[in-house]
Amino acid sequence: MIGFRSDIILCILVTMAITIKVPLYGDLQGNPSIKKGIKKRSEITDSALKGRPKQGYCMDIFLGIPKQKLTVILDTGSSNLAVSGITTDPIYFDKTKSTTYKEGDKSAISINYTEGYWSGNVGSDQISFCSSCKSSEVDLSTITKSDNFFVDLNVWQGILGLGYKALIQPRGAALSAPLNSLISGGVISKSFVVTLCGRKNLSRSNTQIFGYVDWYPDKKETYLKTRILKEWFYQIEVTDVKIHNKSIDVPCTEFNKPGAFVDSGTTNIILPPNVFDAVFKSIQDFTKTKTSSNMTLFLQRKESKCYADKLAIFKLFPNIEIGIAYNDTSHFYINVPPQQYIRQTYKSITTGGGQYCFMFGIEMKTSYMILGAAFMEYLNVLHDTESSVIGFTKANCNITEPEITKTISQIQPRQSVCVNAGGDTSHLVITILPPVIIFLMLLVAGAALLSYKYRDTVAAFCCRCCSDKKQLYVSE
Repeated sequence: MIGFRSDIILCILVTMAITIKVPLYGDLQGNPSIKKGIKKRSEITDSALKGRPKQGYCMDIFLGIPKQKLTVILDTGSSNLAVSGITTDPIYFDKTKSTTYKEGDKSAISINYTEGYWSGNVGSDQISFCSSCKSSEVDLSTITKSDNFFVDLNVWQGILGLGYKALIQPRGAALSAPLNSLISGGVISKSFVVTLCGRKNLSRSNTQIFGYVDWYPDKKETYLKTRILKEWFYQIEVTDVKIHNKSIDVPCTEFNKPGAFVDSGTTNIILPPNVFDAVFKSIQDFTKTKTSSNMTLFLQRKESKCYADKLAIFKLFPNIEIGIAYNDTSHFYINVPPQQYIRQTYKSITTGGGQYCFMFGIEMKTSYMILGAAFMEYLNVLHDTESSVIGFTKANCNITEPEITKTISQIQPRQSVCVNAGGDTSHLVITILPPVIIFLMLLVAGAALLSYKYRDTVAAFCCRCCSDKKQLYVSE
């Protein structure tokens, strides 16, 4: 998502397969881990999302003819495809070697993030997800200059935004969203499932598989679904936030004002200020019952906490539950255990030293609520653009750590509708604004006609009541 690249924790190679059920290959020992009962189609892509710490969830793509393989961040919170075109980078897209590359607008575009930026040139070329798979033409930017954007060019060389067209940057650019191009080109279906399997068995050097994307999900799979409120980010309605089984004292409209999004490109959970304050207080009160250590600076993300015991810190923090609207009268909860929102630091992963260090994975950066990877991990998240719904099921991530328990509650009644005039009102602009404008135009026109018809009377009245403005009026 635009503005939240700086805190990405893992580069996760997600297995991408055009299958009904996607195979997930590989572990640190190279042993296959394949779901039972999977039958491959004649055309299949087993493109792993490989990764190392602090690199985001990544996937392989193939650009141009002949195909050039690159690894890109998978981001459902943006809508640009951008890859390195800098010839001095260790891995980059060489458009001069592609026979299908087409130059676009000669003017350069630039995209700024909270930290860092990139600029480049626009063009188009063929994209696919394996060396022998079907490809489709897609607009892309070749990055010619960047600052604090690429963390490690040996691991990933760009970003693939799978949000809606409304998120294309810069605004007003005559570009097609990759999502639209991939669907219209028959490379993917109108639904896809993102499965992020978290940080199990983190390695200090080896590339690992941490999940997959299913471009043709099984329609028989049962998901708990919520409607997409607006087609830009994947915006949903959040109904409640519970800390240790107790709802925070914040009206549910505050979770959705101006919006709540599901976003694979954001690592942490981002909360609006008043929601964050309530969550902060509830978690702080809970930790005071578990430890004498002062957790204030940790909860403010101003310091990390280190322990010799990898599991020690998780015992100090509560379970969080996020309520998601099922319809206007009911909702369901998805839990976020401490193992998801207490994030191991990049330094402790890469250097070791007998200490496990962690940072708090909930923060306040914006007025929006963003459910990033810390929420999405251990879930299958269905993005159904045809029916405009997001769906959730528990993922089969082969979790071996007994301390991680991921749950999705049953559907249950709820008290309030949490999206109102304080939340997303874009639909009101379309239906209400034109009649208002027409009424005002008629009112102004009517006043102008009356003032012209009775101009002499109006002039006399003004001269009597506003004598100090008489000469100005007459001179006009």
